[in-house]
Amino acid sequence: MRMKHLFTTVVMLSALTAVEAQAANSVSVLQFGATNLSSTVQTGPVNNTATTLQFGATNIASSLQLGSLASVNSATIGQGGTTPHRDQ
Repeated sequence: MRMKHLFTTVVMLSALTAVEAQAANSVSVLQFGATNLSSTVQTGPVNNTATTLQFGATNIASSLQLGSLASVNSATIGQGGTTPHRDQ
């Protein structure tokens, strides 16, 4: 049992070292204006991180992330603003 536990620990540490040796992809977008449009795409066998912040009347954002099974993909989209009032 002790040998099995040691082997599992070595394999896990080896896998973590292999993942940490690669560079990660990161993108940040900050937009101010009446109309904001943002589209990001990240691919690769590494961790992908995307952050988009938009402040305006019309905000559109999309994020596509593709990675290996061992990668971690994280996307944060924040939008704020006011829409002009229309009398009906």
